[in-house]
Amino acid sequence: MGELLELAERVALLDACVEPIARRPVGLTDPDRVRRMREGPHPLDEAGIRPEAEAALRDVLTRYEEGDGGRTATLWAVVRRTTQSTTCGSRK
Repeated sequence: MGELLELAERVALLDACVEPIARRPVGLTDPDRVRRMREGPHPLDEAGIRPEAEAALRDVLTRYEEGDGGRTATLWAVVRRTTQSTTCGSRK
């Protein structure tokens, strides 16, 4: 469980780093909003966490693929719990 908890904490930290970008207001009446979003930096690059996020995703998928039903359910439960209360740059 310690390994899964550590992975979940990594995911939570990364999630917290992109949350401000994901929650940024979008001007729905702005006709150029889609173009600007496409031309802007990728959110993982903007947050400066692309390598860490990609590595964490690989780790999650590997553990999911290798795990049995109980282990994968535990993995997702831990990830859900930790992503709800972490801030970017912090550890619980």
